[in-house]
Amino acid sequence: MKKKGMEGSYTLEAAIVVSVVILSLWTMIHRAYQLHDQVTGNMILHEAVELSVHGEEPDFSERARSGSEALDGLFTFHGSAMELKQKGDTIEGRASCGEWSRQIIIKDYCPQGFLRKVTLLEELGEGNGSSI
Repeated sequence: MKKKGMEGSYTLEAAIVVSVVILSLWTMIHRAYQLHDQVTGNMILHEAVELSVHGEEPDFSERARSGSEALDGLFTFHGSAMELKQKGDTIEGRASCGEWSRQIIIKDYCPQGFLRKVTLLEELGEGNGSSI
């Protein structure tokens, strides 16, 4: 007895579907690593700038070198560069690697200004008969 129709299997279709699924998974995982590296790079740059603002002796070249080494240790970042410099009362940090680049500018820490404002508020509060 002869079978009607053609014999075949789903091997070719399954191979195409599996390759599309694997390619999609690889793309999503790669994008997740890129996003992780961008966020981590932002945090490394921010840490270097904050340490330069609040540090006893700002050693910009050493902090920039260690920040650049930390950026190179990430999954998708290689050949990164970090630069820290002081311009007047601000500290500027730049980091870049490939197409990714960030810049953070922070005003220099001035506790005297904050203490003056708090003292002024306390004096104004005492003049009104209220306290802070």
